[in-house]
Amino acid sequence: MVSAYSNIHCAFLQSCVHHGIIELEDALKFLTRLYKTEKPNDDVVNPTQISLRILVAEINLRISKYDQKLVLFDCEPSLKTFIIFVNISNTGFNRFQTAYSNGELNLFRLILQALAKSQAHQISQIECLNLTAQIPRVRRAKRVTKSRAEELMHDWCLQGYLVLGGDVVRFGPRTIVEFKPYLINHFPGHIKVCRLCKDAVFYGTSCAECKEQMHKKCLTTYIKRMKKCPACKKQWKA
Repeated sequence: MVSAYSNIHCAFLQSCVHHGIIELEDALKFLTRLYKTEKPNDDVVNPTQISLRILVAEINLRISKYDQKLVLFDCEPSLKTFIIFVNISNTGFNRFQTAYSNGELNLFRLILQALAKSQAHQISQIECLNLTAQIPRVRRAKRVTKSRAEELMHDWCLQGYLVLGGDVVRFGPRTIVEFKPYLINHFPGHIKVCRLCKDAVFYGTSCAECKEQMHKKCLTTYIKRMKKCPACKKQWKA
């Protein structure tokens, strides 16, 4: 659809940088509006997921020298795909330090720790709020109350760092993309690796026989061919 680096590339990148995370369907709608504005006389069909992915690849070629990239991430629980802007040279915690107090940053660390160590990487909202009692007390520093923690969790859900479904809190797609190295390095015994793609598993499905955990998307493709668990080789039972 678009070949040379253009105003469409620039505007799309600016939107990704501004929002940090965008659902694929919303990105397609935005790209359609961009194309109609920039190329009003072109008789071209609406952008598809394929053309959007090509656009993302072209943008990544341009911004990779700045240690930046756009990541397409499939979030298994929601069955949605997101586009996430990542600055490789600047960790997620560095960005948090400019936006939140030390106490609020420590609360986020405690939530990540609790999620990493929990069964299936999920905890209740009440458990998250109770973590305020574990925040190190610093003299003259403002205490993080449970009401403030509730506001922060709402913000972090909107920003894609957490996912709240009912009373259950899980890793958000943005946390998985931006904080994956941190989580793997600090909680190596708790973050599993998919046997099929060798990437970390934060959401997945397990074999009923051996309990090996894998990405649902990876397993779906594998089972179509093999019909057996890639770990224990027994007939697959979900």
